[in-house]
Amino acid sequence: MKFAIPTAVLLLLLGTAGSAYALQEKGQEEHPQEAKPAQQQAKPAQQQHAQTQAKPAQQQHAQTQAKSTQQASSAHGRISDTHYASSFGSQHRFHVSQSDYEHRRFQYGGYSFGFVDPWPVDWSYSDDVYVVYVDGGYYMYNPVHPGVRISISIF
Repeated sequence: MKFAIPTAVLLLLLGTAGSAYALQEKGQEEHPQEAKPAQQQAKPAQQQHAQTQAKPAQQQHAQTQAKSTQQASSAHGRISDTHYASSFGSQHRFHVSQSDYEHRRFQYGGYSFGFVDPWPVDWSYSDDVYVVYVDGGYYMYNPVHPGVRISISIF
């Protein structure tokens, strides 16, 4: 009998502690904003670390995009002077087909161009045309209809 009372007291204490633990867990499920302080402190530190690591990657991506945009604009935004002199201007004439115009683009002199303006009504697709850089942009001229030009862009 000596062990009966201490064993009963021990079981009673374990039962009470188990019930208290179960109530505490249930209370946290009902009130998730009352999370354990250690977990609350760990989350901001983890988030801050993740954000710190993400910033250099985002900055590098932005710099890469800026570089590729600069390269594209310098490579395709303007024709080099030497290449322009050898393939473009009023002395270098060619034809644009109706199919090219319907597709809104044509290729000439190693470049792809897109039509910005509509095809003039008086122009024929069998007419000679040429490309000139003037007023800060590229334009297509038709020697049969001087004074009329259409805006084009380089792709």
